[in-house]
Amino acid sequence: MREIPVDPTLLKASDHNWSTFYQHQGFLELVRSQDKVVSVTFDDGKTAVLMGMAAQISMREHRTVSLSELQ
Repeated sequence: MREIPVDPTLLKASDHNWSTFYQHQGFLELVRSQDKVVSVTFDDGKTAVLMGMAAQISMREHRTVSLSELQ
């Protein structure tokens, strides 16, 4: 395991080692921009949630879980 130093101020204001901070920063850039190209889609978010659900089922049931089972 590799430890990565995190600015304590950002860590208090964020989650997941700055990811929330960068998500908010990206959202603000999108809202303020004339160019409305998103970097993350609804399907990206849906897949992330399904991956988390599959991981929880896998841990609970001690088996491999395919994302297709959850769709």
